[in-house]
Amino acid sequence: MFLLIFSLLLASPAAASADNAAGPKSIFLLAGQSNMSGRGGVVNDTWDGVVPPQCRPDPMILRLNAALAWEEAREALHRDIDAEKTCGIGPGMPFAHLAQRRDPGIGVIGLVPCAIGGTNISEWRRGGRLYGQLMARAKAAVLGGGGLIRAVLWYQGESDTTSHEDARLYKRRLERLFNDLRSDLLSPVLPVIQVALASGSGPYVDVIRKGQLELELPNLRCVDAKGLDLEPDGLHLSTRAQVRLGHMLADAFLGITAPLPVQSSGAHRRWLEVAHDPLHVDIDHKVSGIGPGMSFANPLLAKDPTIGVIGLAALKDGGALRALLWYQGESDTKFLQDTESYKANFEKFIADVRADLQMPTLPVVQVLVTSGDGKFVEEMRENQQAIKVANLKQVDSKGLELIFDNVHLSTAGAIKLGQILNPSYIVKFKSKTHLMDTTTKGNERVNDEGVVERKVETVDYRKPAGEEEPRPEKVAVTHLVHDDNNGGAAAKVAEKLPAVSEAVGDTISRKQ
Repeated sequence: MFLLIFSLLLASPAAASADNAAGPKSIFLLAGQSNMSGRGGVVNDTWDGVVPPQCRPDPMILRLNAALAWEEAREALHRDIDAEKTCGIGPGMPFAHLAQRRDPGIGVIGLVPCAIGGTNISEWRRGGRLYGQLMARAKAAVLGGGGLIRAVLWYQGESDTTSHEDARLYKRRLERLFNDLRSDLLSPVLPVIQVALASGSGPYVDVIRKGQLELELPNLRCVDAKGLDLEPDGLHLSTRAQVRLGHMLADAFLGITAPLPVQSSGAHRRWLEVAHDPLHVDIDHKVSGIGPGMSFANPLLAKDPTIGVIGLAALKDGGALRALLWYQGESDTKFLQDTESYKANFEKFIADVRADLQMPTLPVVQVLVTSGDGKFVEEMRENQQAIKVANLKQVDSKGLELIFDNVHLSTAGAIKLGQILNPSYIVKFKSKTHLMDTTTKGNERVNDEGVVERKVETVDYRKPAGEEEPRPEKVAVTHLVHDDNNGGAAAKVAEKLPAVSEAVGDTISRKQ
């Protein structure tokens, strides 16, 4: 199978945390009412203190406390959040233990308890106190050590069973809540795992359950607590039931998200694997999240199935290196000297990359910065726009959504950027003959100006008259190759690019 490979080199700006030790890598928000807060082992407002093995502390599982600081998680998770009630065992710890055991690549888990016992769904509406508290804790979780919010775990509805009107409106209110959360967290497909009621405070349990089980949203899963053991009050799940529920939540979460690859040394890392976000999880040693790579590749494959397997980041066992996607410059906005020298440094960098890859016409798609670590963002953008490099296409990220730090793109922003990169590549480069198959061998010679010429067969994508889509056609072209003994060859190659394009056009004409 023909393997097409795109090289993605994305330099991340400074993150909030230098490594996972400062905070969690995978963050989970725990929200709802008492059965999410946890009443396992609580009888007559007294917790028995029994902590099963599935809920014991682990240094790889953290908790965001009421003071918005990360600490090692231990039961009862909600003790200082749902502080007016007696808290016991909830589903959070067994969820985290099983998720980590099933997917070691998930890294340090951060649990953010937000549930408050006895609350109605209307109390969680956007603009209310509980919603604001949840958002504030979510923001603090991300800023307090980096990490990515991986899912919301939601268990609530018992209080809405006492009123027929509340029960009737529950599904609509719940859907609005989940949509608002995703919007305000800048994560439009954030996984949400909700629990269908096992019990209730009033007679309309079945009405609430029907709304919960029938609600359909992308990346929403519902696990059913019906039939799990209850405490003597007939309302709250027992300790054993909470452990079981935590495992059900973990199974549901892992069922809708691909496991993160385990970070390892280069000697043990697989060369090729099915791509999934975060793409740079074992490349960038900062905490990685959603980038533009997948949203670039997926539409490209959908528009042109003949493109074959797309490879991101690595070139091995042949294939064609099709383009370099470049997004960097935020760190160079700190000092004016770095900003002013950026244009020359970038032009030299691209010349060196093309020379060392022996691909003097390698397509480059560069992203203009929208943010920075310093105050010279606008000056940086001006320098980027002034860059003069052949076969360079620039796209602008200005105006795309940022996360709380106002430096990094949000999930929605990164997806949009990938969608911008895709047509930019297709329109400018896909029909060009300089996209060469690196496995092809040909005859080489040194021309009169000391530049190596390689005659090769490659593929030209051209649109026949009267047809909408371009077709691949083999053509013979002359490829100028970098001479390692001549440090100025890259510059000479760049100067020759217009002549090469004319030569390619002549070759195509002769083929026709």
